[in-house]
Amino acid sequence: MLRVNRILCNILATALEFGTITTGGTVGAWLNYDGDANSIRDSYNISSVTDNGSGDYTANFTNSCANNDYSVAGMASYQSGTNKHLLMVGNVGSGYVDGTDMTTSACKLRTQYLNTDGLQDSELVTAIWFGD
Repeated sequence: MLRVNRILCNILATALEFGTITTGGTVGAWLNYDGDANSIRDSYNISSVTDNGSGDYTANFTNSCANNDYSVAGMASYQSGTNKHLLMVGNVGSGYVDGTDMTTSACKLRTQYLNTDGLQDSELVTAIWFGD
């Protein structure tokens, strides 16, 4: 068992060192946020998070992006067992980004509770941004 663990560690280390990373492939920012407490647990290139209301947050970047054509991935969860939350960028019900939600200096995130179809704060909100 010990040998397998060592082999896996070596494989992972080699994989991380393989190739080069271009500017377009690097992480622009990441966030681990408590929406209930309005508190950043940890982050990279996030200066602050603005609480715009229940389940509605704006992540403000420390260093602006080159453009607003970045990609966002993330998740939201409520640890009391009501884990039917959805993290999205864009207006509730519209299903698309209206142009004001993703700027070079900030990105709006919304957490929706699927049982009620309304916005709700989540204890765990994580997001990662890729782009220039």
